[in-house]
Amino acid sequence: MTVTELDIVTDETTEYEPPKVAHIIRKEDQMKGYIEGTTVEALCGKVWVPTRDPEQYPVCEKCVEVLKGIQAGRTGKN
Repeated sequence: MTVTELDIVTDETTEYEPPKVAHIIRKEDQMKGYIEGTTVEALCGKVWVPTRDPEQYPVCEKCVEVLKGIQAGRTGKN
């Protein structure tokens, strides 16, 4: 998986409660989640069906840490 294959989507907990953070997922999972309504899994392990605009929320810190680890592994800096 390359960094360009990742996207950030929101964490929707309930219909009435706004999401608190946006999570990082693979690009191919994003369309499946939004169009087909299937569950997606974020880098942090969160599993849900995305439905909201992720641009409005801060990015999940755990997802960012995992992404940094992936990037460091590719560059040999781990």
